[in-house]
This record gives sequence, C-alpha cells and structure tokens, in this order.
Amino acid sequence: MYTPPARRVNFIFVPPEDDAGAWNFRMDDFTQRLQNGFPGAWLQDEGRTGPRGAETFAFEIELDPGEWIEGLVTSPFENIASVTVEKATTREGACFAAWLRDIYVPTPDLVQFTTEFALGNGIDGQWPLPADGDADALAEVLQAHIDEVEELLGEEG
Repeated sequence: MYTPPARRVNFIFVPPEDDAGAWNFRMDDFTQRLQNGFPGAWLQDEGRTGPRGAETFAFEIELDPGEWIEGLVTSPFENIASVTVEKATTREGACFAAWLRDIYVPTPDLVQFTTEFALGNGIDGQWPLPADGDADALAEVLQAHIDEVEELLGEEG
C-alpha cells in the first residue's frame, strides 16, 4: 500500500498572544542555548529585516544523525521573538518544539504555534503547545493542527 510522504510545513512558535514578552527573549542567549543544545549548529546573523528592522538569525541544526532542519528566529522588539522551523515534518517540528519548551522558555506553558500552511490559507490564531509530553506526543498535536487546517480547507493529506 502506498503511503504518501509526510507534509512538510513551516511551523511558527511564539509566546502567548496576551503576553508577547513572556519568553524574555534575548538573541544572544537563544543562539548560545541553541548551540549548546545542538552541537554543530550553524547560525547566521541575517541582520535587521522587515519593515520594523527585526533582529534575525538563520539556523540549521541536526536533530538526529544526518537529519537537519533549518529555521529562522526573528525579534522585532526587545524581549519578543518568533521561531520558524522551515519545511519540517511534524516529528521534526515536535523535536524542536520540545527543546524550545523544555530548555529555552521560562516555563513550559508559554509556547504557542501555528503554521504558514494555516496562515497562508487565511486561518488565523495560535494553538497551545502542551506544557508536557515527549516529542512523539507533541508530533501528534502538530499533526492534529495540520489535520484541522486540511479539514477546514476540505483537503485530504
């Protein structure tokens, strides 16, 4: 039986809508922890981008031997940021989300997410990332988001 390849999407991780500064984000701290958490991480300062001149860093990290993902962290204002993991499967997005939740943010209930797939189809809003659970459990939550978006759009897989 044919199994189609997993949909790859851009996952966007953000602090809660009602507390954008909850992560108390600092780019130097984030990039240092990223390098510590993912030895061999590649980081590149992209300078200030966008209409607000957001501080931006591109990164590439190895989740498992030979399995790399790329991302972009953007900080438009002091203490505020979003992190995008690009063209990731739900498992890859979940592995990164677990690191972000468990290692970077001050408390595990401060991560919400969406996808460019949702936003690009006019579906606004953020979904809460569970405050506990391993990467497999988080992958189920990310997949449920994609399934819900597909259902709203009348798509299948």
